[in-house]
Amino acid sequence: LIFTVGSSVSLVADTDTVNEDATVTVANGATEDVLEDDTSASTVSHIGVASNSLTSISTSQEITGTYGTLTMYATGAYSYVADQTAADALTTGATADDVFYYKAAGATTTLTITVTGLGPLAANDTGAVNEDATVRNRNSFRNRCSWK
Repeated sequence: LIFTVGSSVSLVADTDTVNEDATVTVANGATEDVLEDDTSASTVSHIGVASNSLTSISTSQEITGTYGTLTMYATGAYSYVADQTAADALTTGATADDVFYYKAAGATTTLTITVTGLGPLAANDTGAVNEDATVRNRNSFRNRCSWK
């Protein structure tokens, strides 16, 4: 006769970093895989941006955070793209965290992605001018800068 008394589940909060408009991808079994440092958890069952509002995962689930989009796989692998407007608004070198909650083996912890801003990107301005005239567009550069 064998009795099994509950196993000890221990989830470790995970972190990663990515630049604005870039992608970070973590493969199943990689050291950054969210399940690699957890005890007694073999499958991610739920994911969400709030601990009290998680969506179930069968194979994979895409979820939009404040700064980007996370695709979490039940295996613990994930991909994150810093593609939201809030990421574009980060100034050069500024950082912000996108926090996602995941559930495995009945316990819940977080995956925090730190997004680093690259600042405003230059854009070409165009204008037309007649010979011996002047073109002035004082707002062109100013409209693309966060320090207006």
